[in-house]
Amino acid sequence: MVFHKVLVEIHVSTSSFHCDYHGSGSGSFTYTLAQNLNFHLKKGNYIAVKNVHFPKTSKSIEFQMYFGAYSDQVDETKMKTFTANFYSMDELCRILSTFANNYFEQNIKNVTIQKQLDSLQICDDFSSPHREHVCSNSMDIENTLLIKYEYGKFTIVVNPELKLVISSNLARFLGMKSAMLDSYTITEKLGKSELELIKNCTKLIKFQQATKFYRFVSDERCFFNLPKEKNISFVFNDIIESFCILKNGSRFNIFFQYDLDKPHATSDIISVRELVTENIKSLKFTVYDSNMDACKFNFDPKTNPIEFTLVFFSN
Repeated sequence: MVFHKVLVEIHVSTSSFHCDYHGSGSGSFTYTLAQNLNFHLKKGNYIAVKNVHFPKTSKSIEFQMYFGAYSDQVDETKMKTFTANFYSMDELCRILSTFANNYFEQNIKNVTIQKQLDSLQICDDFSSPHREHVCSNSMDIENTLLIKYEYGKFTIVVNPELKLVISSNLARFLGMKSAMLDSYTITEKLGKSELELIKNCTKLIKFQQATKFYRFVSDERCFFNLPKEKNISFVFNDIIESFCILKNGSRFNIFFQYDLDKPHATSDIISVRELVTENIKSLKFTVYDSNMDACKFNFDPKTNPIEFTLVFFSN
């Protein structure tokens, strides 16, 4: 499709006083236009979008942790409770390492580290089986604890004279299924599936090794944005017809979709739709997740705005 003339461009920001946010959990906005578009538009013109900006979302997890000598006897009373607020998996790793080394510093000081591990390196390439690649990507190991996120998986490396203990909800988030299953006795596992054991696990999960340097790796890839969170749809009512029909018969006028893992913060046009009216006084739009449920933002769109530029064309 060839566009002959740009009629008008409008920058939309949810922080603008022209934009009304219809409340937490609704995902809906009404943007009242400051200018009358009737002089520019007619039915059959086109609307496109570019310069989309969606605020970086954060996650929060409350968990329990203990870090100390391998010989320490650990129960619920020795665990400390923390809350981590993070914008990426890498940031979560830094937070966990900081909590372990700072809040349990006295525990570590009481342990004589017999083996210095600074010079050791372990392969950090999970893209293919170890026997099939040269270990060009490796990481240096600190003397006490290393937590790292790479290729969609977490790696936890603990000095053999120390132990890290975390609550099951954190282990579940880190994808440490094997460590969770190892926390059960044979009797406790009888008659239960692995999925059931992992889902219902409330045990303290221990990361330790008595005689050699050891690492623990996520059993599955873990991503910051869940499948239902990563792809969002912007639905515009009244001005376009681009129906998406769900199995239950619901219809949505999807103007454009946005992948949070692959932001489009460029001037590239990412969607074009034909206008069904020239009488546009306001824009009513709703943001949906991949399940087509209204987004429940963990940020305030008035202070941390969603922004995009609308471009109106004639053909």
